[in-house]
Amino acid sequence: MATSWAPLSSCPIMTHYSTNIYKKSETKKTGTRLTHYLSSDIQNEFIELCGKGVLSSILKEREESVYYSVICDATPDISHTEQNVLLLRYVGFDQENNKWEVVERFLEFKDFHKKTGSEIADMIVNVLNSHGIDLNDCRGQGYDNGANMYGKIKGVQAQLLKKNKLATFSPCASHTLNLVGVHAAQSSPEVTNFFGFVNRLYALVSASPERWAIYKAKTGCTLHRLSDTRWSARVKAVQSIAKHLPSVLETLDAILSTCSLTPEARSEASGLKKYFETFDTVFLLTVWVKVLQAIGKRNIILQSGKLTLETEAEISEYCKRRCNI
Repeated sequence: MATSWAPLSSCPIMTHYSTNIYKKSETKKTGTRLTHYLSSDIQNEFIELCGKGVLSSILKEREESVYYSVICDATPDISHTEQNVLLLRYVGFDQENNKWEVVERFLEFKDFHKKTGSEIADMIVNVLNSHGIDLNDCRGQGYDNGANMYGKIKGVQAQLLKKNKLATFSPCASHTLNLVGVHAAQSSPEVTNFFGFVNRLYALVSASPERWAIYKAKTGCTLHRLSDTRWSARVKAVQSIAKHLPSVLETLDAILSTCSLTPEARSEASGLKKYFETFDTVFLLTVWVKVLQAIGKRNIILQSGKLTLETEAEISEYCKRRCNI
């Protein structure tokens, strides 16, 4: 009679002679799991410890500087959770270069869905208190131009000024510059119509891989979607059309002659071709490329964490001259 033998079948016997095998056997019986360094638990613990170390360093650096400004901004993430980010801005000493410099440091992400100025102000104060940061040492506030943030009566800046009169409010220079473009466009029906056609061209071409391939073959570049919030990003959308306008018209001709289109798509392509052939459109493309380039380049500089008021004023004056305002 044949017998089978497996090495692991002798493990119960070996537990009587090996302490390590016995412990392994008992661990398996109880269902407990030994955590190893590649497990998610250990990785999360490493990340948490690193985060605490960085935060501790930031708080120590801020404490040595004493005075600071608080910056707060919010945006919904992909899960529709309102993510509030809080930063500290203060003057710190760079030991490597042996000089003082303005620095911005991330403090905390906060899930906070409430929108009123008083509620957001209370949230900011609570976060500062949780990190042992005295609001009386605050010398500045920086937010966007939302009414709930900069409002003089009920805005966040007004609520914090009631608690600390020295916390001077400074609106976000980059966001303010974006609003210049928004208000300039809204003041003219022709400009509003122009950006509408730019957006419609993107919608038509991007709706079909075939049309997108035709556009890339004709122009050698891609179209860009208009941004509703970041006007400085619109320069790519307008510049792409302005630099390759003859090729854009050839693309529309090719779409009309070679693509299988619905009546609505055919009508849209025909209307776009007629619009982009006009002198008014060429003029608007030329003007807005110039304006958006001036805004875009200045906007990048305004987002620098080391920006000074003097530089900001110089940028604003240059932008006005560049746009001939």
